[in-house]
Amino acid sequence: MRKKFFAAAAVLLLLSGCGSRETVDAEIKIPILEEGTAEYQTVTVARGDVTQTSNVAGKIGYIYADELTTDFSANILEFSVKRGDKLKAGDVIAVFDSSAVDYDYSSAKILADDAYSKYLASGSESARLEYEICQKELELVQYRKDLYTIRAPYDCIVTYTASFEVGEAVGEGEKVCTVAREGEVYVTTDESKDYFRTGMPVSVKFGSTGEYAAHVVMTPTGSDGARGSLNSQVVIAFDEGELDRAMNDVDNLLSAGWATIIVATVQKYNVLTLPEYAVKSFSGSDYCSLIDNGERVRVPVELDGIYGGTAVILTGVSEGDTIAY
Repeated sequence: MRKKFFAAAAVLLLLSGCGSRETVDAEIKIPILEEGTAEYQTVTVARGDVTQTSNVAGKIGYIYADELTTDFSANILEFSVKRGDKLKAGDVIAVFDSSAVDYDYSSAKILADDAYSKYLASGSESARLEYEICQKELELVQYRKDLYTIRAPYDCIVTYTASFEVGEAVGEGEKVCTVAREGEVYVTTDESKDYFRTGMPVSVKFGSTGEYAAHVVMTPTGSDGARGSLNSQVVIAFDEGELDRAMNDVDNLLSAGWATIIVATVQKYNVLTLPEYAVKSFSGSDYCSLIDNGERVRVPVELDGIYGGTAVILTGVSEGDTIAY
């Protein structure tokens, strides 16, 4: 073996002494010689797909919740809902003292009833018009009176409630609670936005639980959004059935409010691959120990990169080559 090495070295010196007028096109493979019998293992260069993922911090919750507020100033008479309550459309959430409009309502009802009686008695066109005017006034006051009872606008879940006490005076424009449709649970993040694109699949996990399939439904709409606002965030929806599975697996999932998003930051398909440990470096260059006719020879390789322990090879070896390490 040493004789072969010196012969190869002599040829190399001879070629290098021929000057720059001729170019040596053939690659010179230098056998790797070691004292004694070297033991090694081998891997095969193969084609495959490479994915590298990153964990991104996120939040889970009802991001599209609707605020229910007061359109008046009044004392609160009834308020018993709490966060997590599930309501049907029309269920009472809070009742406020409506005495500020009770007199107007009573007066309007008396006028409407009287106009209706006159219309029945005379049947005249003018009586009918008078009744319709009075009825419209009554309906307007009825609408104002109904505002003092806040009801669920649709089948929903309560996501927030104010800390009002019965008898407390509440001002106009105060937020009473927020509600959302029960299935509209999303994961959001405003970190590492460049990783995401609309429609891409991701996974979501909570602590040590398994991963749940999801996909990106919205990416930031512009750079002018305040941090934490929807137009600065990535919004992720669970795939069908995955939210229910997560809710069954994780206690107080929504109360915790946090999540980990697993997103692919590198995806390469049908590339030449080797385990990272099969690629060596020397003096800033990368190489592999190729098995060539039963001997190990050092061949330089060009890497695209190393992703999660897998080296992606651009040049230097071919699919099916046997590499020693």
